Parts: sequence; structure tokens; C-alpha cells
Amino acid sequence: MKGKELLLIAISSFFLTVIWISSNVYHAYATSTIDSLLKIQTLPIAPNFDMATIEKLKKRSAIVPSTSSSLAPTPELSPTPTTEITIEETPITLSEDEVATLSITQAP
Repeated sequence: MKGKELLLIAISSFFLTVIWISSNVYHAYATSTIDSLLKIQTLPIAPNFDMATIEKLKKRSAIVPSTSSSLAPTPELSPTPTTEITIEETPITLSEDEVATLSITQAP
């Protein structure tokens, strides 16, 4: 390709990209809508505060629960392991047929 052909391709690609981005921005602007409920929820708060009530709240004394200072935290108990193991022996009774089918093999 020659230099003029590359320049033509570069310029046309640039304009195509600019047109594509601007059409996407316009489409997003034209089609975006906000629900009426969301509009109500995003209304600004009126800056009218009752300063007398705020001062009364600042003058309040802190209330300490009576149970928080008198009781110590309860320690958590961890389970203690036991080393005692009990095994129960139960006798097995076999019929003569079952005894005949059992065979004992000896390991070499």
C-alpha cells in the first residue's frame, strides 16, 4: 500500500469511530429514564434543622446500663477430651450352613 492509501484508511477510521461514539452517547442520553419512585427517593433534604432539639440532645448525659459494669464476661468452656473407650462384645451365632460357607485363609 502506498502512503496516500494508508492516510485515507486512517482518516476514514477516525471519522467512523467518532461517529460511532457520538451516536452511542446520544442513544444513551435519549433513552435513559428514571422511575418516578426513584425521583422521589433522590429529592434533596431540606436544610431546616431544629437547633434547639440538637442542643438538648448534646446536653443529655450518657446512660450506662447497670448490668454492664457489675457482670464479668462469661468464659467459654471448651470440651474436655476423654481417653476412656468402651467396647461391647456381642456374641455372634451362626447356623451350620453359614459356618460351612466361611473359610479361613492363611496368609503366606
